[in-house]
Amino acid sequence: MIEVIKAGMYTTVQDIGRETYSDIGVPKGGAMDQKAFLTANALLGNNPNDACLEITMMGPELKFDSDTYIAIAGAEFEIYLDDKPQPHLQPIAVKANQTLTYKRLKSGFRSYLAISGGIQTPVVLGSRSFLKNVTPHIRLENGMELPYSKNYKTSEVYAIPKIKVFDGTLKVYHGPEYHQLSIEQQEQLHQTEFEVSHLNDRMAYQLQPTIEEHQISQITVPVLPGSIQLTPNGSLIILMRDGQTTGGYPRVLQLSEHSINQLAQMATASSFKFKFLTKFKDSL
Repeated sequence: MIEVIKAGMYTTVQDIGRETYSDIGVPKGGAMDQKAFLTANALLGNNPNDACLEITMMGPELKFDSDTYIAIAGAEFEIYLDDKPQPHLQPIAVKANQTLTYKRLKSGFRSYLAISGGIQTPVVLGSRSFLKNVTPHIRLENGMELPYSKNYKTSEVYAIPKIKVFDGTLKVYHGPEYHQLSIEQQEQLHQTEFEVSHLNDRMAYQLQPTIEEHQISQITVPVLPGSIQLTPNGSLIILMRDGQTTGGYPRVLQLSEHSINQLAQMATASSFKFKFLTKFKDSL
């Protein structure tokens, strides 16, 4: 078991998410930064969908009851096993009764802690990912215990990740309603430097500043993680992994999968511009 001594600001169990329940209104959910999630598992030779901890902005303090290996990807924190600092993006041997502590956040926003064999919390609708109104918990709480496999693997390095430097842009495609915008509104989407507002969570990120208001009539339509909706007052809302499956605002842009991962690592006041894509290869 992992004993949760301190839960951190917003720590959850996540895997890839739920693939086939959007027709009944259940979001896919899953790790916000899926590249970092997959990297953490790959470092240990885990199955790609083995459940990890997603740690947001302020990390937890965790005690392990048996020997295992862990790996950490995504946001970079100062991390200690007992009183010894630990590396980022490398397998870490953990002994029984050792305590892992997240301290100062150095870069990024969300960290992923994989454990050999994955966290073994209950599967609900095909996934271990915490989700409001679906799983018993929506985040870790002090005193919780998380089961994990005792059949851990060796410390062999299974993956050496390539880290891309953020170039200040998020890559987007035109959304279904993009061409209903005025030329002025389209130009604002191309030219404006946007910031993540304080209204950001696993469901959606709201941006600032606003652009020109609109009066586009929109029926409720399907939406996806990365769909960018425009409210009548000109606010842009980017749906994230736990976002609703339908929406009633125009879908003016759609983030690439890579850019959803990048946005998941952005905190309040982070800035960027949109880079418009025309070919699938441009999103890689």
